[in-house]
Amino acid sequence: MEEMKNILIQLKETMDTNNSNTNKKLDNIQECLTPLKLQVEFLNKKVDIFDKNNRRKNLIVHGLQAVENGTKSQHDLENEITNLFNQKLQMTDFTKHEIDFVRRMGTSNDVTPAIPGPRPVIVGLTTERRKHEILRNSNKLKNTKIYIHQDLTEQAREERKQLVKQMKEERARGNFVVIRKNKLVSDDDKSNKTKRALSESPNDKIAFKRPLFQSNLTDYISQNTSHSSNFPKNGG
Repeated sequence: MEEMKNILIQLKETMDTNNSNTNKKLDNIQECLTPLKLQVEFLNKKVDIFDKNNRRKNLIVHGLQAVENGTKSQHDLENEITNLFNQKLQMTDFTKHEIDFVRRMGTSNDVTPAIPGPRPVIVGLTTERRKHEILRNSNKLKNTKIYIHQDLTEQAREERKQLVKQMKEERARGNFVVIRKNKLVSDDDKSNKTKRALSESPNDKIAFKRPLFQSNLTDYISQNTSHSSNFPKNGG
């Protein structure tokens, strides 16, 4: 009996020693992993910055019809984009020389019953200033099937989608808010007008039209974004 007890004691000591050695090894591994984790986080940030820089002069155009047989050439797409900006957006001074590249995103196999419609067109411009000017004029495409928005990263698209959802919730409460610089900003003047109009009695017969902020970008993001999430992100 005493011998069995001694064996158990020795076994316990051996297990404790092994556990201690294992814990030391794990601590050493953790010490090695910590700087690697920081390095990965740093590299991820660098990649994100690089990705954003690659996209900063790009635009995504949805709704441009493709030819029934075959695909349009680079020259055809350039002409179509130029005509769109000249005529629909009334930017008559825009020329093809301001287009760095233009191409359809994805492949023809990406158009399925689940993802109908023409494939988006990514347009790379020569200046960021022109991109912002086009976005400002994109509201002239309202009531058409064409939408223009920025070439956002996947993370930025998800953040914008959540902001649009919050914006709609706030407006349903009578708070007029808009999205500026990836934040919800309140327009107090319009918000107060909305609240006053909602509190009017029907007998007052005051016609009130709620301020609209249904830009093409908002319309697009609130819809299914399957096209953009499945296609290559960078132009070139």
